[in-house]
Amino acid sequence: MKIPPSFKQSYMDIHPVLERLEAAVQPRAEEIAKRYNGVYTGRIKEPESILIKAEKEGYKHPFLQMDDLFACTITVPNSQAIEDVRRDVEAIFQLVEVRQRAVEPEEFAYNDLNLSLKTIPEFWNRGEAYLDLVFELQIKTLLQQAWSQAGHDVIYKARKKTWGLTRITSQLRALLEMADSLLANLDSAANILQGTIEYPKYSKRNQIIDILECAWDDPRLPGNLDRAALVIENYLELAGLASDDLVELLRREEYRRYVEARSLTPTQAVFIILFQEKWGDMKPRLKKGKRKVLVTSEMLDLCPNLAKIPPDYCASL
Repeated sequence: MKIPPSFKQSYMDIHPVLERLEAAVQPRAEEIAKRYNGVYTGRIKEPESILIKAEKEGYKHPFLQMDDLFACTITVPNSQAIEDVRRDVEAIFQLVEVRQRAVEPEEFAYNDLNLSLKTIPEFWNRGEAYLDLVFELQIKTLLQQAWSQAGHDVIYKARKKTWGLTRITSQLRALLEMADSLLANLDSAANILQGTIEYPKYSKRNQIIDILECAWDDPRLPGNLDRAALVIENYLELAGLASDDLVELLRREEYRRYVEARSLTPTQAVFIILFQEKWGDMKPRLKKGKRKVLVTSEMLDLCPNLAKIPPDYCASL
């Protein structure tokens, strides 16, 4: 698209200011995003896009009136974090306007949150030209962002729109919004769905998780408790023991040093205890299943008898 030279010159004049604005906003917005396991992205609008919007909206002074010459997005896992992000954003930026699509309940429009903001002089270099500029911050969920990336060009840059295209994309937005709502309230939705149903496999594993949480404090517990519980469940099956047997073993004074050892993970401590109690039962089952056991030097330091395990039973580091 041909950009008029006068318009392009105006863009070139303001572009350095927009770059300084972006440099000022980015580290602060990134810090907020990280607090909520989110991601920050930003961009300076291209001249063609500015020209088209200026013609569409009829701005008298587009480079002064448009609030998305610089725009950024904070994407968070689900809608629960949106208000927290907004609160933190408004603590360090001046809120100019809030735009959130207010739609009729029968309409299908993704209800994302757009904030028009300005930098606050107290936080930035006084006298900078960018202090007078308004910029846009969108706060989205992962699904909203995915929809924006996947569907934007198809819908908004289509050469010709049709009723069918508009309708199907609206239906897709509605489905994604419903998924967002479920993601934000997974526990409640799961409890309603489950009712009184008990799934023995998960009940057994959850019992092991309860045991781990009683025996070890949070800093020493693995991030993925379900996976750790699965490993211990396999160890118990090799030893021919049940979860209740593990509770009794973990309480024994002779095994306290393994539980309290800072050099061992909970799964390693459990293996050492089961090895000392039931290696005779574990060995044939371990060989039959062709499973390898990871024995580290830290484990050997605390339990030298582990060296008796044949090398072909052990994983290599």
